[in-house]
Amino acid sequence: MTAAAAISFGGKPAHVRITRWRPFHNEAGAVLGYLDVELPSGMIVKGCKLMVGPLGKHWIATPAEQQLDKKGNPRLAARGKTIWQPIVEFSTREARTRFGELVLAALRRQHPEALAG
Repeated sequence: MTAAAAISFGGKPAHVRITRWRPFHNEAGAVLGYLDVELPSGMIVKGCKLMVGPLGKHWIATPAEQQLDKKGNPRLAARGKTIWQPIVEFSTREARTRFGELVLAALRRQHPEALAG
């Protein structure tokens, strides 16, 4: 793994680890599964999702919760889609990309079947 593809922890490249993987099979959706990710710091991010885009590219969605109105109904954007509030955010686009790359690399190491096909 190159330094550009790793998070530095104590001056050494560090890997993330998948602590839980649950495949999700749904013919119409982009969600392929749910995972919990342990970071080099020891923090565990629960509820990430392995997603696949329309062109077959995999990516990692971080946890988010539905925004609700005062009556408890989901808030909708102008086009009728549910609005989600992120629970985990990144300071830069590069940090988010690096996180996604590291999680996908961990999935390839620990659960290669997750990205097959």
